[in-house]
Amino acid sequence: DGVPNFQGASVMTYQNAAWQLVGPRNFTNTQTRFNSLAIGTDNTLYVALQESQAPYYNGALYKFTNSSSGWESVGNNFPVNAPATQLSIALDSNNTPYVAFKDGSANEELSVVKFSSGSGSAEYVGAPGSASSNDVLQIGVNTSIAINPITQTPYVIYSAGCLDGLCDGFVSGYSQDIGWFNLVTPSGFSNGAVMNNLSLMFIENTPYISYQS
Repeated sequence: DGVPNFQGASVMTYQNAAWQLVGPRNFTNTQTRFNSLAIGTDNTLYVALQESQAPYYNGALYKFTNSSSGWESVGNNFPVNAPATQLSIALDSNNTPYVAFKDGSANEELSVVKFSSGSGSAEYVGAPGSASSNDVLQIGVNTSIAINPITQTPYVIYSAGCLDGLCDGFVSGYSQDIGWFNLVTPSGFSNGAVMNNLSLMFIENTPYISYQS
């Protein structure tokens, strides 16, 4: 949300034929980037974002339950003091938040963290950087996360192996038994034709992807 000399996070809703703020404007009290919004089945709002404060530019998660409590920080920040960029959030059927991001502590590879319902602390899903399981560096500028509604496990879509603005597109899924794995093929689905605007969703056990090529 841009106001003079400040770019904090804000959320709005459309009610009674007008756009209205959800909680205060700039509720993070710091400049943010890569904001991603999700809404739980209990109508709790979650925003994952990068808090753009030197030296770490770390990731953070906020939630809004009702107007009396306002926006609250969920647990601790991400597990590492390193830049978190290209954030994307999804919730499982228990409203547990999962956040995918380019991890500055893992060679800018893709990581996923899960915020446990008990403590609210963020824990890596698999090893840091392992969500980009093809081991291709140069992760691109877009990623998207979705939860498989049947297995209740996270899947991510991302671009990697970028050259002259063109990248290969990849989809990875997570299994408790084997960790992160490539979906279908380790060579990607796009033959170097992906640029950005990636999106991933499920109908039952079947993934659907969208991308700009």
